[in-house]
Amino acid sequence: MALRAVLTDQPVTALTAAFTRSRCRCFYDGLAESALDLRAASAWLKAEGIDDGPAAKQLAERHQAWRTQLPEQPEGLWTG
Repeated sequence: MALRAVLTDQPVTALTAAFTRSRCRCFYDGLAESALDLRAASAWLKAEGIDDGPAAKQLAERHQAWRTQLPEQPEGLWTG
């Protein structure tokens, strides 16, 4: 409850926390626990060959580019 109260009064901190939490879910496998409950949904498209198309390749490259810029452990997200 205290976290909610603080984030309500500090929008920049709230945005930082939300962005950090989303990076944890996207780039750190198995990291599901957090005091910040943030959910995003992404429709997973299923069609033959869809993973081989240019859009899928572009997204995979972008994902990998982010992975190389992020610290190995999620705790490092708060220090930069």
